[in-house]
Amino acid sequence: MKPFIRIGPSFSVALTFFVSLAKAQETGSVSGTVTLAATGDPVHGAIVLVIGLGEFTTTDSEGHFRFDHIPAGTHYLLVQREHLTAERQQIIVTPEQNLEVEFALGLSPIHENVTVTTSARGEATALEQFNAVTTLDSFELSKDMWGSLGEVLQNEAGVAKRSFGPASSRPIIRGFDGDRVLIMEDGIRTGDLSSQSADHGVTIDPANLERIEIIKGPATLLYGSNAVGGVVNTITPHDSFRRSQPQGMRGQVVLDAGSANDQLGGNANLRYGNGGWMFWGSGGARRTGDYDTPGGRIENSASELANGSAGAGFYGDRAFISLGYGIEDGRFGIPGAGELHGHEGEEGEHAGEEAFFVDSSPRRQNVRFDVGLSELDSAFLDSTRVTFQYTDWNHDEIEIADGIEAVATSFMNDVYLLRAELEQRRSARLSGRFGLWFQNRDYEVIGEEALAPRTKQNAFAGFAYEELTLGSATTLSFGGRVEYNDYDPAAREGGQDTNSHEGEVPVAGHEDEPPESIARSFTGLSGSVGLRHDLTSSAALVGNFTSSYRAPALEELYNFGPHVGNLAFEIGDPNLGRERINGIDLALRGRSSGLDTDVNFFYYDIGNFVYPAFQEEIVNGLRLAEYRQDDARFVGFDAQANLRVTHFLWIKAGFGYVDAKLTDIAEYVPRIPPFHGRVEIEIPYEAFTITPEIIWSARQDRIFGTGETPTDGYIVLNLKAHYTLARTHQAHIFSVNAYNLTDELYRMHTNFIKDFAPEIGRGVKFTYSLRLF
Repeated sequence: MKPFIRIGPSFSVALTFFVSLAKAQETGSVSGTVTLAATGDPVHGAIVLVIGLGEFTTTDSEGHFRFDHIPAGTHYLLVQREHLTAERQQIIVTPEQNLEVEFALGLSPIHENVTVTTSARGEATALEQFNAVTTLDSFELSKDMWGSLGEVLQNEAGVAKRSFGPASSRPIIRGFDGDRVLIMEDGIRTGDLSSQSADHGVTIDPANLERIEIIKGPATLLYGSNAVGGVVNTITPHDSFRRSQPQGMRGQVVLDAGSANDQLGGNANLRYGNGGWMFWGSGGARRTGDYDTPGGRIENSASELANGSAGAGFYGDRAFISLGYGIEDGRFGIPGAGELHGHEGEEGEHAGEEAFFVDSSPRRQNVRFDVGLSELDSAFLDSTRVTFQYTDWNHDEIEIADGIEAVATSFMNDVYLLRAELEQRRSARLSGRFGLWFQNRDYEVIGEEALAPRTKQNAFAGFAYEELTLGSATTLSFGGRVEYNDYDPAAREGGQDTNSHEGEVPVAGHEDEPPESIARSFTGLSGSVGLRHDLTSSAALVGNFTSSYRAPALEELYNFGPHVGNLAFEIGDPNLGRERINGIDLALRGRSSGLDTDVNFFYYDIGNFVYPAFQEEIVNGLRLAEYRQDDARFVGFDAQANLRVTHFLWIKAGFGYVDAKLTDIAEYVPRIPPFHGRVEIEIPYEAFTITPEIIWSARQDRIFGTGETPTDGYIVLNLKAHYTLARTHQAHIFSVNAYNLTDELYRMHTNFIKDFAPEIGRGVKFTYSLRLF
């Protein structure tokens, strides 16, 4: 009993401290009106945010808004709707009184990024965050609409694109790819297989999104220990609808067309609120043809994608419940896969065929259920939310010989997810979130590329993320995550025992036997601590230290055989250990009416880094790659800035650089993006803006010693223009983008098929977007 006697007083003191932080404060109310600066008309559907508190609301049909129970003291309000924005306004709230304010919104080339993914206090601006946050809203997406997530994000600071053809592109963040970058939809993992292989894409259509948030930093521990590179959270209109609870009809229509790839797409969504009831639905489709380059057309690079969703919910004063369903169905060509599969001209089944292609046909269905409580009558808890999602992912690889189709490989990935999250009652000093996460996964592949046995994976985690204000200008963050993963593989075909490879049939062309189907489990603790100091009211210095672990991915443990999607004959290792990642982030952020900056430096020291070690040996026409572990380090920076030169001239720039080495063997990590950046000059005149743009990349010759070739640098010139017609209840956006004006022949180092498939040539895109409020 003595240990408990000693601990008791300390625990009581700590409990008293934290409860005292959560005591109610004297409060007042704030109300106001938002209008259009150009016409004086009321603005419906504008977001009004109390900076630092996470409190937000939307304006009604008359442009009115109101906050109750705002702590007495000095605060700042921010108002935005699409790219209409107003300067921050300082307010002084007095106890038991109502403060009246007014805002006038006008078009602006820049606006403050607002995030819900990483904040400990609900909605928050990027300037307040410990994490590096980049936000693209639907306005920015419509100005430069591409058909895949990787293409849309490829020129953001610190982000690159991994691809095996346009439709399969996926973001690379700070040099990290695959299982080290987490893709989410509305705060939940997508359940697809895009991390597993370069020819597996993300099927989310950017035209159907409200916004995209890219997060790099400690709050990624809220969502997964494997998100060392970062998190990309794609946010749908109906998820924003659930949070803001507006009344009446809202919606969005996006139409786009392009020349160099025969792009054509259309998406629409509607949301309706009446009392506490809310209903939403969306649908759309897009297609592209084979794309043109200065060197010719890339055969079998066409794509198709259709999507639809529907849902309903009831949102009372303190409780909510909703149910939704979504489906994405696509098909895209895999350029060059016919030759890489080794079918053309060989003896046997396909001998003498003139045309042999490989297509991918992914399909994702998900059912999502949300339930929660808000404004809890508790001194410590403010709200809670529980989300359950079932995802059914199917992916067929289709071989096409002289027009005759046959399914060669079928991938099936069924995922059940449960996430329970609680938000603490915010006080003047302490705020945070904590919760539990569970995942059950059943993975199976049948056919020619069944590289791994059927495997069931179970995982669960507990997580917490807290922010503590230490003074008027300094805030401390601390968080942690305990995560458990276990893999239970079945016996491989051919009679293999779970713990023995007796009777296994080796893959033709290689004498080694497949990895043993050994059950593995991993448990690890991840944690972070950060310090943020406000240099001024519009500038902050941030430092973070994160120590996290990553369990090896299923394919790294069990794959064996020719994997065209990674250009390798892969040999997994079921005895791989877990990775340990220690990272340091330093950031300088500033926001003013004429300058917006975000500069981030990072250093990651990774023990037991898992990577495919390419060998000289060629097996089945592919280079042999064994999954190995060595220590590694990643160091670099990403930066972005928006500078107002005059009222009619803005300069916007973003850069990213990373140097990654395997320190044990003095080799570079394979496929690391080179130093690259983007510079835009925005010239606004009333509702019209013209934007010349330069995208450039340095030469990449820091390559892995075997199986990787250097890539020359390039400069690409684009010219964008858009016109915005803003009204009280709607906004029309007309955009045109003339890209690669000089018809530059260029290749991206992170494109798996760059040697025969350069990037898209000269073309033009047109986009029309209608927003209803």
